[in-house]
Amino acid sequence: MHSIFDIIRIPFAFVIKWVYSWSNSYFVAILLFAILIKIVLFPFSIKQQKNSQKQAALRPKENLIRKKYAGRNDRPTQMKMNQEIQDLYQKENFSPLGGCLPMLLSMLVLLAVYAIVRSPLTYMANLPAIEKDDAPNSAGAVYVFKAAAAEMVADETLSGYKLTDFVTVKDAADLDAALSSGAFSPNAETKVCTLIHNNRDTFIDHLLKTRYDRIIGETEAEKKDTINAAMDAIPNMVFLGLDMGETPSFTALGSKEATLGQKMLILIPIITLVTSYLGQALTRKFTYQPEVTSEQKNQTRMMNIFMPLMSVFISFMVPAALAIYWIIQNITSPVQQIILAKMFPIKEITPEEMKEAERLYGGKAEKKSAHTASNGKKKRSLVYDDDDDDTVEVPEPKQKIREKEEAEDSIVDQAPLKDEEKE
Repeated sequence: MHSIFDIIRIPFAFVIKWVYSWSNSYFVAILLFAILIKIVLFPFSIKQQKNSQKQAALRPKENLIRKKYAGRNDRPTQMKMNQEIQDLYQKENFSPLGGCLPMLLSMLVLLAVYAIVRSPLTYMANLPAIEKDDAPNSAGAVYVFKAAAAEMVADETLSGYKLTDFVTVKDAADLDAALSSGAFSPNAETKVCTLIHNNRDTFIDHLLKTRYDRIIGETEAEKKDTINAAMDAIPNMVFLGLDMGETPSFTALGSKEATLGQKMLILIPIITLVTSYLGQALTRKFTYQPEVTSEQKNQTRMMNIFMPLMSVFISFMVPAALAIYWIIQNITSPVQQIILAKMFPIKEITPEEMKEAERLYGGKAEKKSAHTASNGKKKRSLVYDDDDDDTVEVPEPKQKIREKEEAEDSIVDQAPLKDEEKE
């Protein structure tokens, strides 16, 4: 185990490896794994949808509480308003954070998939020992393959690769020091997978030439069997000419050495952008959206533009397989949300339910408080402040009549002032 996160990565890697073992396609393995994750997390998505149902049902009551304190922005008043809203949530057994769990779980899965895709030799290959002094796990074989790939590029045995694809140094003279310190490039394992599948015999010859005495086996045939057994465990990441272990790059478009598959990888970020934007729009259409201020709407619009652009930016930095996983999620998420919206629709609030909410949470002011105000006493903020000498002018009779008529039209009044409560 390389880190504590392997507790999550190893089971996921086992599932991807199992799917790959019978499909013999890395793309299919990622596709089915993404769909399987949606199915496993579906109960949490149901809970999220039910949470949205409850939020929609409570929104009128919450708005009535906020209306009670409209125009009063002092800290104590806002604290009391928030406390009433929290009491409402507690009474109705509602948590505003109840819908965050599926999002957090999806993020954990995404991070795990990223590690698995970037390190297929470590998490998927389950390599047997190659050298006699290898540890019983596959760590030694992983090192041997990465080191051998770097050596073959450094001595120009292979073309089409750069030394920095495998190690963090550019100069072949520093290769030995880099290998001894384990200074491998982040995507070295994905490069090794493609290199081995495309140059299997050349790779075997190099290992026999440089490590003959250390390879397990008494004869050359036995040593070849040892190497071949390890190579057979390495997944083939190429699908329809596209290497899922490669990172999309604009550089490949203008390179004469780049293959057609490497150039076609540029389509991955484009598809990511389209599916991310459309997936967000569809998911949002079938998801409950509470009323928000104009400022919050502008922030939401910015996020709807920023997130797809961010996904494109990331897709130029990670292996294409992770972007493929992301694309599948972008496609399946709105489909799942449409299903949830049909199974657990957000109900409209009936006039009877609205009247009941107004009766319970409208905060109808007492007649006595209105009488007190008509006697010309000061109206203060909800919480008295000794330095607060501002007074509210007693309204003219016409104003009082008009305000009384407006109050009769709605049973929702503002919360009583503190002096009124003392009366």
